[in-house]
Amino acid sequence: GFAVASDAFPDARTGIVVAGNPGVDIAALVHRLGTRGIIVAERLGRLRLAPHVYISEAQIDHTLAELAVR
Repeated sequence: GFAVASDAFPDARTGIVVAGNPGVDIAALVHRLGTRGIIVAERLGRLRLAPHVYISEAQIDHTLAELAVR
């Protein structure tokens, strides 16, 4: 249910991912994920992830599973 928000600067791409879901309290989600050892941040009402920094595929899978939990 999350939509990835991409920037309009294709020549300056980064590994940062920002996604939003209008039906989700992002601040509460950031807190819940933090209690599960997943470090993310809120930026402009969206979820900010940096999966390019020392993150394994297993950690990404774990994060995706936690995002699926309501």
